Amino acid sequence: KSRFWVDTARPFLLELARDARVRKALYPAMASASKDEKLGLIYALTSSGDGESIPHLEALSRDADADVAVNAKRAVELLRAAGH
Repeated sequence: KSRFWVDTARPFLLELARDARVRKALYPAMASASKDEKLGLIYALTSSGDGESIPHLEALSRDADADVAVNAKRAVELLRAAGH
């Protein structure tokens, strides 16, 4: 959970999330993830997600943490703008 590992893991998560099977494995973990984990997942799904990602991001858009909620809303908007 150190900043070093977050910065190291983010590019790998982004690449792995391009695979639909990986994304499907990530969705259940989103609800119980920490704030930093949620933000990392949102980042990955914004770039690598698809239409199936939108309901999961919409759920995070109602998160108690304002940073998570705002970033999730933005991710939904970007995915929809991309035609998903």
